[in-house]
Amino acid sequence: MTKDIAKCRGTIRRVTRNVKRWRDAGMALRWVAAGMIEANKGFLAFVYQTAQPSN
Repeated sequence: MTKDIAKCRGTIRRVTRNVKRWRDAGMALRWVAAGMIEANKGFLAFVYQTAQPSN
């Protein structure tokens, strides 16, 4: 569970690292939401891979 949280935080940090000026709280929320969407893509790929039956 903590690895999932760390992965999510890392993805958010990667997505938001190029922002030079944080104008307001709304902007920060939008960028964090974008990072969480990207992290969710990685989680879905992981869930799909683990759900595949092994032969």
